[in-house]
Amino acid sequence: MSEDDTLQAEAAIGQEAERFKTTEIWRVINGKALQDVEFAKLALVELDPYQYTILSDLQNAISQLQIKARIAKSIEDYVEDAINEGGDAEKTLDIESED
Repeated sequence: MSEDDTLQAEAAIGQEAERFKTTEIWRVINGKALQDVEFAKLALVELDPYQYTILSDLQNAISQLQIKARIAKSIEDYVEDAINEGGDAEKTLDIESED
């Protein structure tokens, strides 16, 4: 696969990711992810550290909330990365076509 082929593929994926963000399925997935982040924040605020008698149990509870929030946040990040990489690829292709 040539560099131009790779750039064209990245550009196409970026365009598809942009279209994806306008769909109902994206709104549902993103809405659920945002709810997961909010749930993790609320659970962290309400977490009672004194209910844990073993420090590692408290650390594990906090870690699990952080993981849940990071995964949810990653969903949007992955789509945004695809859009940005696609835009960069399009710009590179445009510059190469001008030369």
